Amino acid sequence: KYSVQWMNENKQAIEHLVEHIRANGPVKSSDFERKDGKGGGWWEWKEEKRSLEVLFTAGRLMIARRQSFQRLYDLSERVLPGWDDSMTPHLDEVHRRFMQKAVFSLGVAKASWMGDYFRNSRLTPRPDPETLVAEGALQRVKVDGWDVPGYIHPELRPWAEAAADGQLQPGVTTLLSPFDPVVWDRRRAQELFGFDYRLECYTPEAKRRYGYFTLPILRRGALVGRIDAKAHRARGVFEVKVLHLEDGVRLTSALATDIAGALRRCGAWHGTPEIAVTRCEPAAFQPLLQRALAE
Repeated sequence: KYSVQWMNENKQAIEHLVEHIRANGPVKSSDFERKDGKGGGWWEWKEEKRSLEVLFTAGRLMIARRQSFQRLYDLSERVLPGWDDSMTPHLDEVHRRFMQKAVFSLGVAKASWMGDYFRNSRLTPRPDPETLVAEGALQRVKVDGWDVPGYIHPELRPWAEAAADGQLQPGVTTLLSPFDPVVWDRRRAQELFGFDYRLECYTPEAKRRYGYFTLPILRRGALVGRIDAKAHRARGVFEVKVLHLEDGVRLTSALATDIAGALRRCGAWHGTPEIAVTRCEPAAFQPLLQRALAE
């Protein structure tokens, strides 16, 4: 997105945009009309949108807040007053902190998982996690079934020990966004949960396996399935077009109750409290789920 060429070729317009923000306050890209009549995709950004993103990437603008999911851009000195670029840590220290935060957030991680959390290099994590182990910033652990070391943050060691002793029992069931950190790294989702996941909205409809925009189902520490759903806000209906359970998941009333609760919460959040389930795979799960939703 950052383009020196764009900055140079549109210098006057960019400075005019900055002065507009300085005088009038934060702006959204939708505050500006298209001049070419196009639209409908991120690859057809209008000039102001591209300039806003370039200024954001260059550090001259920051995101003040979001309004109805849209970014509001403001001058960096107003969003983060008192900041001085001389306070910026060295890049090596940034990578070090990223790695520590990634491992803390993931709970336990392979070296190959660390870089993806902040969208850095996956294959060659920086720094080498063993360096942080030597410094006491990370701890190495052995995980059953892994042929490579695992790593945890020292602050999470009591939790890791409790989990190893069987004292932690996950109890949450919820629907995940395709961009949730649990499934964001598709390789990690496969290796940790045995969950093969991809977002199929970019796949031709005839080739889709699960649906346009499927949401994974996290149940008590396991990824047990996914739904393809649509919120009909005008009618107040949350439609589950199809619910797919993973192979080997036991069909029980407890499972249905947990998933029904997750569907109700998601439907309520969308303002669509009525849940309508069209199809389940396997089909034998549908009566269990319908019964749980009726309770």
